[in-house]
Amino acid sequence: MEYKKDNRWVNDMEFYICELETKDKDKFYIALEDNIKGISNEYIKKNLNSNFLGYAKYNNYLYPVVTIPLDMEFYLNYFLIYDTYAFGVTAVLNKIKIENFEKFNDKMFELYPELNIYTGYITYEDSTIFIFNMENIKKKMPNRIIVKEKKEKKKIKQKKTIYFLIDNKFVIKNEDVITIINKNNFCYFRFDDYIGFIEYKNQVYPVKEIDDKGDWILLIKDKGYLFKRINQIYGKVIEDTEKQFFKSNNLILPILE
Repeated sequence: MEYKKDNRWVNDMEFYICELETKDKDKFYIALEDNIKGISNEYIKKNLNSNFLGYAKYNNYLYPVVTIPLDMEFYLNYFLIYDTYAFGVTAVLNKIKIENFEKFNDKMFELYPELNIYTGYITYEDSTIFIFNMENIKKKMPNRIIVKEKKEKKKIKQKKTIYFLIDNKFVIKNEDVITIINKNNFCYFRFDDYIGFIEYKNQVYPVKEIDDKGDWILLIKDKGYLFKRINQIYGKVIEDTEKQFFKSNNLILPILE
């Protein structure tokens, strides 16, 4: 539901604030609609003669990946899963409720045609964030595009381990992550070192806190972590200690296990 008030558009939708980082280290911030099935970090890159980049794997289905249509190469670490496609971003920063935003009109699009990929903008933490126009993607995507997962052939080549930085405090191996879910169903109940618990696929996970303002819970084999931000990190594991650490430039951080 939306209505116009004082030249602003008001609605009751929620959005994800996302970061896109280019290979040249330039960063863009956009707002994406909240009507997603979930978020995936599994990406199958394909050299496709089509209008999408590859596939994101989610719940044994492959969703074609799109991202912001700029002539730049982005780091895509996470994929917001919509009904018929996935939107790739570098990082998901926050989920917010937008009560009003400035909407671009036809005159603005005539003066600045490059704004056609957006519907309007909001102010978030003293910055202007453009709202991406998801309808443009829906019009371009074919009707039947969700492909059932195919069994992958065994590869002899050893898979390179990917590591992620969580709230600039901890590092975790990609293979140790079961999933990342929204904290909507999280139940606060403090006990021992835990702040509560959450259920996922008929299993209850106790949850520890990394950032009390976080909106996401990362699940590993026997517990979860409430966090705010996650990014891929590059470096090496320090093996000569009783507890594993990860070294990246001048940072040395503990590895979650």
